[in-house]
Amino acid sequence: MKATLLFISIILIYSCASTNNETITSIIQLQNDSLPSTNVDSHFDKDVEFFRTATSSSDHVAYTCTIYRINNKKLVGYSVRCVELNTYDRATYKWINDSTITFKMYNQYHNSEKFTMMGYGKVRTTSLSVDD
Repeated sequence: MKATLLFISIILIYSCASTNNETITSIIQLQNDSLPSTNVDSHFDKDVEFFRTATSSSDHVAYTCTIYRINNKKLVGYSVRCVELNTYDRATYKWINDSTITFKMYNQYHNSEKFTMMGYGKVRTTSLSVDD
């Protein structure tokens, strides 16, 4: 009987899990207005971080997304920034390929647009676009 319940529980857990390979993470609130640094010593390939900082305009919030990936056999961090009206506390992201993710930010009441971020090259080139 216990084995049957365990088997049913496992099936329910896997059936409720996201099948689109999106990962949910918290957005870290920074206490000062400085940009977050990319510390590759504490990260691994395919790590993603989101940070929130205040802006000089009191009605906007700045967000930084940093992805970590292997480039020329070395771990490198790539960051982009965007400014939003809403304060988001979590984000979902999905790796599209070795250098590109899509992400959205959320709070209890709002969802952001869907963004696509790319990070590549020796000079740490990044791009950010809003998807329709």
